[in-house]
Parts: sequence; C-alpha cells; structure tokens
Amino acid sequence: MRGTTILMAIALAVPAAGTIVVLAASGTMALVRGQPLLWPAQQVTLTEAIGMHDTGEIVRQIALGADPNIRYDTWDILKRYQHVSVTPLEAAVATRERYLFEMIVAHGALVTPENARTLHCFAVQEHASDIAAYLADRFPPPASCDGVRLPW
Repeated sequence: MRGTTILMAIALAVPAAGTIVVLAASGTMALVRGQPLLWPAQQVTLTEAIGMHDTGEIVRQIALGADPNIRYDTWDILKRYQHVSVTPLEAAVATRERYLFEMIVAHGALVTPENARTLHCFAVQEHASDIAAYLADRFPPPASCDGVRLPW
C-alpha cells in the first residue's frame, strides 16, 4: 500500500516538474537571447502593430527607436493577402481609429501641410471621419483629392 502511494505521488509530480523545467528553460532563453523557446513573439513592423491595434507593441517599438515617420512593409493586415508600404499615420487612418492616429502623433509622427492633404483624402476614402475631422481642425481640408496619391 505504501509503495503504491509513493508511485502515485511520483506519477503526479513528474509532469509538473517537467513543465517547470521547460518553462524555466524558456524563460532563461528569453533573458539570454531575447526570445523564449515557447510562444516566441511574432516579429511585426510598426505599421503591422498599428493595424492589429497593439498599443503595447506600438509604444515598445517607438521606444526602441522605430521611426514613426517612415514607410514600413505590411503584409495581410491592412489589405488582405497583400503587401502595402505605408507610414504609421496611414496605417492608423486605415484602422479608422482616431485614438491610434493621435497616439502615433503623440509619439513623434509629424503631420505637416504636405502629408495632411494625403492623410485627409485617405481618411475620406477609408470612411475614417473622426480622423478627417482631426486633420481638418489643424489644416484646411483640400478642395479636391484629384491628383493625390493614396496608399491604395
């Protein structure tokens, strides 16, 4: 009877101990290599993080030096099964979420008279009325979007 109890205790403890060892090894690898063994983070561009509404990843990337004023390649997030090259502000317009647009501006993205026209026309095209209103409060809306090159 006592032998059975000991064997049962061992049988219950081994899976838990194995799990602890694997998780500890994964955590150690995350500290040493910056990438865990289990559930490694997917590498995404700044615009992909915006497209996924991942505010933590957006702030992390900008804090680590990602430039909020350049174009990034984005795959299958903003346009299904397509690569698009967009700025973080254009990606925020594509999400139609004003808070993301304002967040990118707050973290260093520049809205200038040159890009405000494009962003406004893109916001109108994408039915991002809150963002179009935000831009109209700061820059006069264009009389026409003729000749404005939009991301898509």
